Amino acid sequence: MQQQPPITRTGDRFQLKLKVITGSSTTGPAGIKNNEFIVRLNAVPEKGKANKALIAYFAKLLHIAKSDCDIIAGRQSRHKIISFPGRCYDDLLKYLF
Repeated sequence: MQQQPPITRTGDRFQLKLKVITGSSTTGPAGIKNNEFIVRLNAVPEKGKANKALIAYFAKLLHIAKSDCDIIAGRQSRHKIISFPGRCYDDLLKYLF
């Protein structure tokens, strides 16, 4: 059975389910597992540094402003949901697959 991508489209925005692994040597993708996109960050989870690094990573990846990315669930958890503008949907699918 094939896993569904961890993306939900809602109106003009979409949401991505993530698992964040902090303290890595590099920042980048680490696959998809349990219906979550896994991202490694070289930032530490102190005073919001990892959340800021996560937003900066996706903003750069998708060529959008940081203000267009929003963590809508899981600010203090490894498991997060991030919201993006719908115009980025195809770009993110290319990146994920």
